[in-house]
Amino acid sequence: MTPAAAASGWYLLVPSDAQMMADGSVAKGVTVTQYPQAAAFDTAEACERTRDAWANKALAAATKANKARFSYDDGRPKDPKKEEELRDALQKAQVTYLEAMIRLHEMQHSVCVVSDDPRLREPGR
Repeated sequence: MTPAAAASGWYLLVPSDAQMMADGSVAKGVTVTQYPQAAAFDTAEACERTRDAWANKALAAATKANKARFSYDDGRPKDPKKEEELRDALQKAQVTYLEAMIRLHEMQHSVCVVSDDPRLREPGR
């Protein structure tokens, strides 16, 4: 680490929902410098630890939601009211899973950058 980097802060930049594509990639033409700042840190290590923790949290949420989606396929009740409850629960689990996957993809594309990174001085930042 350079002395200048040691004296600077660090930013965790995470793409927004609007910058993400349905396949989990970042939209064409969007650069790291356009990602919103999610957090600031004194050290690169603290930034990377937080990035890793957030990514792990997103992965755990996606895994849990995915398991929930499939747990509702265990036998269909004959009672129409119970069927409706099951359908509602499955729909909620699917939405939760999709939201968790969006967070996971965002974290996969997130970066820690030093606050004096020249890219951050680009127009539009």
